[in-house]
Amino acid sequence: MKRCFIFQEGNSNKFWNIDIEGCGFTVTYGKRGTAGQTSVKSFDTEIMCQAAAAKLVAEKAKKGYIESGSDIMRDENNKKTFQCMSGEEANRIFGIDNLTGGSFLRSLYEPYLLVYDGDLLIDLGESGNFSIEEEWDFSEPESLSRLGIALENIIMVQDGQQTKLTRDILAQLPDHQKYAYGLYVNGNLTVKGNIFNDNCDGGMSLLVKGNLEANNLIIGGSWVGIHGKTTLRNVILGFYNHGASYFPGSVKAGYIINLDGYLDIKEFEGLVIDDKDTFAEPDYSVEDFFGRGRDGDDIGFEDVIKIVLKKDLTQKAEKAAQKREKAIQKLIEAIDKAKKDGKTSLNLSKKLIGVQNWPDNLFTMTELQELDLSENRMTRLDKRLSALPKLTKLNLSKNSLRELDDVLFDMTQLQELDIGKNNKLTQLDERIGKLVNLETLGLEWLQISELPESLGGLVNLKALDLSLVPVLFSNHILTWS
Repeated sequence: MKRCFIFQEGNSNKFWNIDIEGCGFTVTYGKRGTAGQTSVKSFDTEIMCQAAAAKLVAEKAKKGYIESGSDIMRDENNKKTFQCMSGEEANRIFGIDNLTGGSFLRSLYEPYLLVYDGDLLIDLGESGNFSIEEEWDFSEPESLSRLGIALENIIMVQDGQQTKLTRDILAQLPDHQKYAYGLYVNGNLTVKGNIFNDNCDGGMSLLVKGNLEANNLIIGGSWVGIHGKTTLRNVILGFYNHGASYFPGSVKAGYIINLDGYLDIKEFEGLVIDDKDTFAEPDYSVEDFFGRGRDGDDIGFEDVIKIVLKKDLTQKAEKAAQKREKAIQKLIEAIDKAKKDGKTSLNLSKKLIGVQNWPDNLFTMTELQELDLSENRMTRLDKRLSALPKLTKLNLSKNSLRELDDVLFDMTQLQELDIGKNNKLTQLDERIGKLVNLETLGLEWLQISELPESLGGLVNLKALDLSLVPVLFSNHILTWS
């Protein structure tokens, strides 16, 4: 395995390469453009060889050598320049507030950001990781090498004044200006490799005005905002709510995995694995797709990362699909038995997660009176529900409904309806007033700002659950005629 490094500072323009093979390695070094000098070392074991090589690489990185595989600079006369400024100044100049949905930029105002004005390429090789876990420390060349730059590539911007960074100037800066806690690209960002943060408790911010391309995007506890299209050859993985993401443009990935994070995605293409109903009805729950952890607990973030980086997801998807088919067949059999036994009540809570086509035999239970469809992460209802003429009690709580489907307003025989805790439901349709036989209506925790006047026409209503509904903090008054 050969690794190549360069060093450019002042009048220095040097290279240093190491070629590791078996129990030995060859080092070539010298002035760029020359053949350089060569030294060869051998060791008793491959482990000893790898350890010695790693030590040399670390020493070179500390001195400011940059691995050419991650060199994002142009030729020496056309180097890329990064600006360092506060989040507040970046917002004033570039309007980065628009890249975050206004949801988390406040946390960026005090720390400093690295800003690149233009399209940026970071080439780490297909398996390399561009870390967004730790801040960029301007006093550590190894830290800046993550971007393939040296200190001289950075210009400090403060109150509109620009100063090119040198070690002398850096020494005079207050400590909080010696670090950058995020990267803003005022253009497109292409990463040949992975964008990576395996720290669930924090991380740097990554904001891109244009499009983003990478192999994998593992967000961890970072703040990520991509205004254009996001195209990932494999996975986008969100974890833990210390971080957040905002994707007003489309997202395309083989797998969109949300373990416990906040993925704000508007349009997407890919297999969704999610326990949070964050942006869509998932294809699989996390447990259904990945199974349980080694100790029987929920599978851990690190375990998922290993699966992602080993590219084992295709196998997992095949097993999950087989498991899903068995579960659906078992559900069909259970519905058949309930019908045969003359049951008038059916509990399908958590039984339809990721099921795009509900079992046909459900709609042959014409004597069904009570149906529990809660906690299925549904974004829509099957229009065939109207084929259940005797259904009087329907539980749709704890789903991901963004609006109420037309079929619901045709079910005028309903006496009890619970649509509470559908946190994506922000408006209650006036047609709710068509359900004139309702005696109980559950609206708990709906994020609605007003109640429709048609509720006043529900003359049979005896119980209305408005627990934790924001509308209660308004002056809206309900009357029943």
